[in-house]
Amino acid sequence: FECAVGVCLTVMGLDQLLELSVQSQNGCVQTGSKNDFSYTAFEQWIKKEIKVRECCVFIKKMDGELEPICHCGNVRSAHSEGIQIHGETEKWDKTTHTTLTECSAYGKINFLDEDTTIQPEYIRVASDYGDRKNIQRMEKLLREFWGCKQPGLLISVIGGNKSFHAPHDVCLHFQHGLLNAAKSTNGWIITSGQDEGVTKLVGDIIGRSILTSKIYTIGVANWGKTWNKEMLLRKNNRFNESITDYTTSIPELGSASLEPNHSHFFLVDDGTTQASGVEIKFRGELEFLITKMYEKDGVPLPMICIMLEGGSQSIEMALNSLRMGQPLVVIKGSGRAADIVCTACEMTSFKEDFIDGEFVVRGVINEEGKRDISDMLEACFSKFTENSMIEKLLKSVVEIASFKKQITVYKIDGSEPLDFAILSSLMKSIGESAARMRQLKLAITWGHEKVAKELIFEKKDYKFRPDELNSLLMFSIINRRVGFIRLLLDYGADLKNFLTAPSLTKLYNILPKNSGAFKLLTRFDRAVSLRDVGELMERIMEGTFHSFLTQEKYNQDMREDDRFDNPYDLMMLYSALIDAPDMAKFFWENSRTPIATSLIVHKIFLFLDKMESQWARVDEEMTEKLETSAREFEKLACGLMTICYHNYDKPDWIQILIVPLKEWGGLNLFDLATIIEAKNFIAHAAYQSYLTDLWMGQLKPTINAGRLFVCLVPPLPIFLPYNKLPMTKKDLARKILRGQEITTRARKRVNEDVEFASATGANDSDDGDSVRSPDLKEKLYYFYTSPVIKFYLNSLTYLAFLLLYGYGLLVDDKSLVISQNGSRLEWQDLYTIVFVLSTVPVEINQIRNGRTKSNLKKVVDHFADTYNLMDFIAVCMFMVAFALKASTPYYCSSSKLAEGDSNDCTIGSSMNLNHFGNYHANRLLSAMCFSFYCFRFVQLFEINDQIGPKVFMLKKMSIDLFFFLFLLMVFTIAYGVSSQALLYPFRETSVGEVIFELMGRSYLNVFGEIDLDGFDEHLKTGHCRAWDSTIFNSEIAKPSECTAKSLLHTEVGRVNYYVAFTLLSLYLLFVNIMLINLLIAIFSNTYENVETQSGIIYKTQRAEMILEFRERPPLPNPVSLLYFLFKTSKFVYRRYIKKINYEKDLQKMISSMPNRHSSMAYRSSLMEAECRAQFIRQNKSDSGDRMISHTMTKHYLDLSAKINRLEGQLTVATENISKISDLLKQRVQGKTKVR
Repeated sequence: FECAVGVCLTVMGLDQLLELSVQSQNGCVQTGSKNDFSYTAFEQWIKKEIKVRECCVFIKKMDGELEPICHCGNVRSAHSEGIQIHGETEKWDKTTHTTLTECSAYGKINFLDEDTTIQPEYIRVASDYGDRKNIQRMEKLLREFWGCKQPGLLISVIGGNKSFHAPHDVCLHFQHGLLNAAKSTNGWIITSGQDEGVTKLVGDIIGRSILTSKIYTIGVANWGKTWNKEMLLRKNNRFNESITDYTTSIPELGSASLEPNHSHFFLVDDGTTQASGVEIKFRGELEFLITKMYEKDGVPLPMICIMLEGGSQSIEMALNSLRMGQPLVVIKGSGRAADIVCTACEMTSFKEDFIDGEFVVRGVINEEGKRDISDMLEACFSKFTENSMIEKLLKSVVEIASFKKQITVYKIDGSEPLDFAILSSLMKSIGESAARMRQLKLAITWGHEKVAKELIFEKKDYKFRPDELNSLLMFSIINRRVGFIRLLLDYGADLKNFLTAPSLTKLYNILPKNSGAFKLLTRFDRAVSLRDVGELMERIMEGTFHSFLTQEKYNQDMREDDRFDNPYDLMMLYSALIDAPDMAKFFWENSRTPIATSLIVHKIFLFLDKMESQWARVDEEMTEKLETSAREFEKLACGLMTICYHNYDKPDWIQILIVPLKEWGGLNLFDLATIIEAKNFIAHAAYQSYLTDLWMGQLKPTINAGRLFVCLVPPLPIFLPYNKLPMTKKDLARKILRGQEITTRARKRVNEDVEFASATGANDSDDGDSVRSPDLKEKLYYFYTSPVIKFYLNSLTYLAFLLLYGYGLLVDDKSLVISQNGSRLEWQDLYTIVFVLSTVPVEINQIRNGRTKSNLKKVVDHFADTYNLMDFIAVCMFMVAFALKASTPYYCSSSKLAEGDSNDCTIGSSMNLNHFGNYHANRLLSAMCFSFYCFRFVQLFEINDQIGPKVFMLKKMSIDLFFFLFLLMVFTIAYGVSSQALLYPFRETSVGEVIFELMGRSYLNVFGEIDLDGFDEHLKTGHCRAWDSTIFNSEIAKPSECTAKSLLHTEVGRVNYYVAFTLLSLYLLFVNIMLINLLIAIFSNTYENVETQSGIIYKTQRAEMILEFRERPPLPNPVSLLYFLFKTSKFVYRRYIKKINYEKDLQKMISSMPNRHSSMAYRSSLMEAECRAQFIRQNKSDSGDRMISHTMTKHYLDLSAKINRLEGQLTVATENISKISDLLKQRVQGKTKVR
């Protein structure tokens, strides 16, 4: 238990744990909370309203050990001063010889000898308050002073106390069922409050669960029989006016201590100390008061009475509960009173009588049954009860049996838990519709849809109104009861009718406080609107689409008839935001766009996981749960896409991929998967197949790479095979504007397939009315605009750029010549300069085509890519280097002057020293820039399935190496500073030289550059300098020959030398052996992790590369400058000169044509729905097979265990028989010898 407490406190944090135990618990304010009242006002109310009974007349009953005892049970000194003393012959009467006085026992109890943090509230009250009128005073105590709020259920537990002997397994089932019932319904438990019998069982299970949930338990105890009750008097308070110390030592016979795990105590007093059953009437009235206090819509709070074992008082309390109309659960097999009641119920038969003008059905027991019950009562209670009481108990039991319809007999056989029986008993007591609704909500809270289905829905004796079904549906969604949501929808509820804009807003305003959506949406001191939800979705999707929930109509003035066309999709998103994956899966089963919504839910869970880390909540369980949920929904999307991929032809499943989805801002499934970066879905065969079509463009995918590479030079591309082109709406519009005739058949075919034919590929067998072959111009256009050709051309031009750039750095550095004849550029440097400049508009075009709507986010996302950042740095470095080079005159070498080639040389043929720094700065920046461009070339390898994953490994290993260097730096600095301090004690060099020396030497030592000869030289150089300075006094003589060898004969030299050598040895031991091997192990782990996912990594990188080159201009760098110049001129020409009217007419013509997006989306949703049904059937079949296999395995293991036990028993029996046989033989032999 202590380990469990430690784990809870470590994982959750104490503050969060306390918050978790309080949230959604509408029960009593636990002890220690800040009540909203003054304790002085509480005391004043107690003195005015609450009284207790005390004996006011002492009449001696017997002599005690020290002093006489009164008939009330107290000794003489325990009475108040000034009481009357009467003779022994007078008969003591409770009504006349006791009086009401001020309450002297209330506050909080501090259990000194119990390991509990609970300090329960308590109060002593007179038994006079046990009537319907006076009990009303307890309402103010419960509501205002004890801060009790509405519970969901009231559970009254009755049973044995002193003579409690229920079986152990029955007790365990009782505790588990009671705890589940109280936790799931926020229920209160009422007990006798004594630390014995069934109440002790309740307290034990409550105490064990106090860290996970607060369950409020009210004890109604007998003050007279409470052990150490004197400690509870106000006059004995030790250190606080409201807290009283109390010990639960072993009580005397006839007394009982208070159970320490209760939250509240009512100590009922009738002025005596030995009377039994004083609290029974008060307890019944208190239970009735609580049910009335917290009634709703005129329906009292549900209450259930549970009977475990028990004595004569338990029978009386059970009868009182039944008379109040409350259901009773009796646990069969627990013993004594409970078994007697169960037997009586089994003997009861129903009889219909005509009473007061109407037929009444009553339960009756025949005479033989009564005799049997009387015998059982005598067997159980004859030792403790007079014979006259047996008849009274018999009448009570018979009357209890007459309420058989209110009684549920629960037998512990493992088939159903106790909380299931409790709920069934409550359902049997359903009356009018209001009570039915409340009981159903209780069943929803409990999570037992089976009970509600059997006892309410399947009876069909009541038809729920739509508003009632909507209310139940709302309650089920709030409590995340998937089974009830399914049940309600099966029995008439309509989610589309339920989910209006106001109801969805209400759901988002009562979010669970521990959910990520609560933290994300409740940032302002105002109610959450649907506009906030839409903005949150846009944030989760990184601004890639515009949510329809951000419309102004969802921000204010919402109407009840504002319903949604896609309620299941919206509820699926709601479920994901509150981290309810099971509920999200249920709504997924009816979603209009199941694949797209699965991917978005996958993104939501990843976003919540990311936010958890940003909120610094170290909760590994929550992180694992969110990651698991994200993987499950990505798996759903992939599984559903797999079925579509196998069941339909390529045009159909590509249509599913590319049909625009109105719910998600017009994005299609392909775009969503790319934006969300769902790697497993991107690696799916359908996605990759469509990606291949994009990669090839209109070229036939069967063309190999070598043939494409050969045909890069025009006009060879016109001889390649191309796909047929469909007739598009735009083609029709242009033909109509040009006056060409279009046949009706062609118009019809285009209207049906135009939007998706180009993406799915037209069928070569289609007739000429709807497809056509590309002309020569189109062939050249489609060839050079296909991503594969763009990739080849850009790779060639980039490689040429690197070769020429390297040539300019290594061979001929005359790129810019300042001469008498003016300035000129070499051709290779002109190419490099234009190439670098041409990358700028390409980068700008990539930013402009970013997926997000925000320009700032586009820039941030663009430079989040390492390659794009390298491009930016390289361009900046190149520009600075070029500026430095332009400001540096050319220097003629002596060989050039000897050859007489001085036309391009400056006068004097020498470099000015002012330009020397610029020259070398240019060389430095150019060399670094060339390195960046070489690293940038690595991206082109990612398209290869063999090299691509290796590039990804290098990225991962670079991250590992970066963090490893911090660990290496600790050892390097420790050794470097220590060794340098010993070898160079009188260093006079600069700080920069010192740092370079100690870091450089220490770093090179790692790679085996030890240099022991230099080690001695450093010792000599560092120490001999002391005698060449004024550091030593003149008394110290300088050695005649200061060498490393002579220094080793001095004490200082030997110490420094050997200490420095020892440090070097330890440094090499730790770094070369331990750290380097640690780095190898880290790299090996990274390699294994990447290698297992190499297929997904390659396909993801391939997708990124293809989509990037899809947006690239058709002309490679540096010729792309001409393309961007042409596009800019064309835009200006069309936008501001002649094409304004044409564009308007074209758009008008296109918009007037029938739009097939909606019909295509509908067709795609039908295909997805069909595949989803097959997917669900397959999963059910697989789960059924797994269940059968698991069951058979379990049966096999059980059978094997039984066989092993039988074999063991057989072995033991065989050994015993052998021993008996040997013993018999010995006895026979002994008798023979005697004879």
